[in-house]
Amino acid sequence: MRQHYKHIGLFGMSSGGFQSCLAANCEEVEFLFCFMTGCNLWDITWHGLLTRHVKTDVLAKGLDKEDVRKVWSICDEGVLGHNNKAKFRKHYITLYDQVVMPECQFELWQ
Repeated sequence: MRQHYKHIGLFGMSSGGFQSCLAANCEEVEFLFCFMTGCNLWDITWHGLLTRHVKTDVLAKGLDKEDVRKVWSICDEGVLGHNNKAKFRKHYITLYDQVVMPECQFELWQ
C-alpha cells in the first residue's frame, strides 16, 4: 500500500482488531484504531460467550486454561504489544461486551 498511499492506517473490530494489532507489530503504520478487541486471548477463549464450545472441546481433549494460555501467548498483544509500530493508537472499549470481556479490553489499553 505504501506505493499508492501517503498514509496507512489500520482499524478493526473484535477479531479484526486483534489482526490489525498483529499487522501493526510487523509493519509501521500511521495509525491503528481497534475496538471491541482485547488481549489475554486465553481468557477470552475460556470465558467468552462465543467461545464456550471451544472451551468444551479443549477440556474434552484433557487440556486446561494454562495449555490454552501457552498456545495463544505466541500471538497475544499483551505479550507482543511492545513491538507495535503504529505512530498513533486509539482503542475503543465496550463496557458490556460478553464476547471480549471489558477486563481484557482494558488490559490491551494498558
